[in-house]
Amino acid sequence: MLKKTSILYLALIFGALRIILLFVHNPNLIMNIDEESNYEVATNHFKGRGYTYFEPEKNAYLPTAFHASFTIFVYEQLLENNIHKRYWVAFCHLLSGILLAISIFYFYQLSLAFLNDKQAYYCTIAYCIFPSILYYIGSLFWYEQIVLSVLVVVCYLILKSLKNQLSVLELISLVSSIVLCSLFRIQTIAIFAPMLLFLIGYFVYKKQYRQSIIYISIAMMGILAHYPSLKKNKEIYGNYILSTQLGYEILQGHNPYAKGSWMGDWLLPESKLYQYSNERIPNLNELNQYEEGIARKKVAFTWIKENPSGELKLMLRKMALFFFPRNFEFLPLNQLPNPFNFIIYLGFIYFVAQSFKSLKHSWDIEKLIILIPILGSLALTLLFFMGARWRYYAEPFMIIFAFMAFQKIRPQLKLMKNKFDGFQK
Repeated sequence: MLKKTSILYLALIFGALRIILLFVHNPNLIMNIDEESNYEVATNHFKGRGYTYFEPEKNAYLPTAFHASFTIFVYEQLLENNIHKRYWVAFCHLLSGILLAISIFYFYQLSLAFLNDKQAYYCTIAYCIFPSILYYIGSLFWYEQIVLSVLVVVCYLILKSLKNQLSVLELISLVSSIVLCSLFRIQTIAIFAPMLLFLIGYFVYKKQYRQSIIYISIAMMGILAHYPSLKKNKEIYGNYILSTQLGYEILQGHNPYAKGSWMGDWLLPESKLYQYSNERIPNLNELNQYEEGIARKKVAFTWIKENPSGELKLMLRKMALFFFPRNFEFLPLNQLPNPFNFIIYLGFIYFVAQSFKSLKHSWDIEKLIILIPILGSLALTLLFFMGARWRYYAEPFMIIFAFMAFQKIRPQLKLMKNKFDGFQK
């Protein structure tokens, strides 16, 4: 009872703290640069200019589908109902705090599936104060923070579904959560798609066909939810795509000058990537956004094919950056190696390394489920480049694995201490 009361206090305190930090860091209630771009596209469409952005060099409005379309649809609704975007940002700040509070409660319940009560409690405190969750991403206007809180709840509900214990309300929450997460942040498809495929396969293997049908239905509803975006982009470019961004980001992550992280100067004529892109794609300025994305992707794949050793080195570098304890670049001290990040990442690596001694006893269905967000985040890193906002989806689950590692080594440390004490006597 005492632990549950403490968890409630944690949820209320850190939910309120997130709201305060969000308003302190963003008193003018502005959107981040990506969402400002999406709002501009929504405004242009609302004014009858189509889904376009203004290109100063060409002095023209050009079609775009660079980012995912769902938030553009949301912003159009704001415009149609004469709701200023500041109110939307304020609403998202409040929602983010509320969802964090809810996720703290569910994170504790999720931790109990792997840890004893005391360890689960400390694990939950670690979740609350983890640098990216509390501050570096959690206190800025990014939809990732909302999605991450929901992802924690989703994983708990999935674990509960393994025992066929979901209520109707929980099932509805599971379906809507997965669909909305994938709409607001399409990169979460890299997490939810393999997770759903894994669950469908698992339940078919176990001959629990009712459960497999539930997850097949969730997958189908997710695909249908993206149809408006696919239809919009088909009308613009003649192809069913979620966005044109894929090729751009693949080339960002696979080129002779790639360092494993985002190359923020790629649009500047003096940048090496800009020059490389224009050398390899002679008619680059004549292509539309979709054609340019395809061309960039082909250049990246050609470079990978011609430079297998360079690609291998780049993959190793990306993995090293993924586990390097730095945080998202917007706030002060982000570049300093953070000891908290280091301890958690090291704990996760230790658990995985130790698991190879006995794979059968180290891994079960529950652990594999919370491993999937980590693998999905790592897959995004290897496909594109190391981004703290992608690693963010992995961090709550790395915390749980780290505490499982600490729980394993604690008896060994205690034994060593007893031997040392006996030696001194």
